[in-house]
Amino acid sequence: MAAESKPARPDAGAAPGAGAGAREPDPEGRRYFSVLFLVHLVLMLTLVGVAVAVLRIGDSATALTFAGGGFIAYVSAMTLYARRDERQEVTQHLLAFLAAFLVVALVGGGAWWFLATRPENVSGDARLSGGTIGADATARLVVDAEPGDNDRLRLTFTARDSVAGASPCLRLGKVRFVGADIEAMAPIALKETLTATLALDDPGPEVVVDLQLVGSADCRVELTLEKAEYRR
Repeated sequence: MAAESKPARPDAGAAPGAGAGAREPDPEGRRYFSVLFLVHLVLMLTLVGVAVAVLRIGDSATALTFAGGGFIAYVSAMTLYARRDERQEVTQHLLAFLAAFLVVALVGGGAWWFLATRPENVSGDARLSGGTIGADATARLVVDAEPGDNDRLRLTFTARDSVAGASPCLRLGKVRFVGADIEAMAPIALKETLTATLALDDPGPEVVVDLQLVGSADCRVELTLEKAEYRR
């Protein structure tokens, strides 16, 4: 007569020390979460990259409009897709989306700030006419580039006394910047390397600035434009 087998215990086969209510890790769930995270991360980084490209060729308002519209459309599509799944899948979608959004917010925000605050070199669009200035001569600087969202123009010149001058202008003279495209400012003392930051006053598609010498009537200075930058 065969011996009767004993009924198996409910916790038989469980790992030592594991309680009746313990749950084993779900590798499939972790893989699914990782895939969702990567998909959301790639799609949102692509959206941010396109918005940054728009910022570089346009203004910040256009880029922000594009980024905001794209983000709203993306969240709406993600929500509609997630609702087709079970409740657990919806939660996975939401957690993966929030994790990817945090990463993209940090990376995209840093890139946006860097590009928005970086000076725009417009030296190739700037031309200086009448570089030798004196009491009876005015030099004109024209920057043939639209400032966009920038509100300052930073200029760097090298200056030297003209051979026609009768006094050391670099020690005694000053330069005044005037024009309808800039705000009024005090004259700047002449130096061998002269740097001036001009506040723009609602300019048009170009910025025009006149440079005048303040000093002796016999003073002459030769100016050479080294760099022109739009800044915020």
